[in-house]
Amino acid sequence: MFQFDPPCGVRPLPSPWLFLFRAMNVLAIAVVWGVVLRHGVEDLDDVLTGVLPALLITLGLGLILWSARRNPPGKIAVTLALIAAVPAMVVAGRLLMEVIEGGAAPLAILLIAAAISYLAVALRIYLLLDRGAPRRRVLLIPVTLAFLWLADTIMVSVFSHREGSPNESSAVGALRSINTAQVSYQSTYPEAGFTCDLSALGPPPPSQPPGPKAAGLLDEVVACKTPPCDKSGYRFSLLQCSGTPRNTYRSLAVPVELGRTGHRAFCSDQSGVIRFTADGSGEHCLRSGTPLQ
Repeated sequence: MFQFDPPCGVRPLPSPWLFLFRAMNVLAIAVVWGVVLRHGVEDLDDVLTGVLPALLITLGLGLILWSARRNPPGKIAVTLALIAAVPAMVVAGRLLMEVIEGGAAPLAILLIAAAISYLAVALRIYLLLDRGAPRRRVLLIPVTLAFLWLADTIMVSVFSHREGSPNESSAVGALRSINTAQVSYQSTYPEAGFTCDLSALGPPPPSQPPGPKAAGLLDEVVACKTPPCDKSGYRFSLLQCSGTPRNTYRSLAVPVELGRTGHRAFCSDQSGVIRFTADGSGEHCLRSGTPLQ
């Protein structure tokens, strides 16, 4: 249906390369909409942060597919694909930093591999193509760039809001570890109860046994000796302990740089329930945080 005779003197591309190029664009569209459907669309915020960027990405990749409908595809089509790979690599780079810091989920590594693969395939096809390109398609470049870059800007913001974003997932996991460590600390040192000092949950000095001042229940990053205790863009603290022995405590995780390393604040207490607030305020989370589902 979409087969066209190649221009005179231009040799068609090897079929596997063209098939892979088209398939990767179709798969990218499918993955984007799969993410939208997985998170659901319940209100206007979901439309603005999920459906809208998905439509923009679909339009951008759709223009690439349309301009690559013949064999060989127009040079503009592959140029657009190379340009489209740039915002994908920006997002991949952000996720790569989370991998280095140890706070990224396996999905982040998969997204990085996908972005690199897309770039590699587009570059390989670009090198196989003849240098000519239909002038009438030049206007597709700014149109596609507008779609893709706007969508990328929104999606990067969405990554920071979603529970599955690497920094926020790491913060939630750390709060769960703190809760578990507090239960162990209370049972091991019943005369003290819970602790309001993160370092008391951390590892003891070399060649010394665990004790109430360093129980060895958390790693030294979260349970640091000298506050502030920062990990993967979030700052952790213990506060509001009471009782003799202490039978209550509050744990808190707030973004180090609100809007860049995270958007939501997370908190918990001796109940083990983790709560959050969308404005990133630790005070609001402690006072009226929403339970994390």
